[in-house]
Amino acid sequence: MNIDDAGHKFGADSKEYVQAAVRVDAELSQYIWRWMSEGYQIVVTSDHGMNDYHTHNGISNEDRLVPLYLFSDKVIIKDFRKEGAIVPQLEIAPFLCNLLGIPAGDRMQAIQGIIMKRGSGDASE
Repeated sequence: MNIDDAGHKFGADSKEYVQAAVRVDAELSQYIWRWMSEGYQIVVTSDHGMNDYHTHNGISNEDRLVPLYLFSDKVIIKDFRKEGAIVPQLEIAPFLCNLLGIPAGDRMQAIQGIIMKRGSGDASE
């Protein structure tokens, strides 16, 4: 059962939800160091959170705030290394476009909190 399924079935505070996240963490830990040594840029995030009602369509922090882990030598995160820092979710899509070297869509929000290092091959250079 994946993390999303566990959240919908058992809720965000359930042991099943936590166990699903731990399983994914264990899977990723087997590959991340190799991917990094091979030059991959790794982004781990989610498209939504989960609340105690087994849904994610509200406006609470549990619904809207998700983890964002970046393993990259191509980015600088402005003051976001502190626990509890927030990167707006609307910045993730244009950031991924830049990381992939493709132009961001005209209607995407400008990136404020995630900065591409110069010479990293981003689409805005």
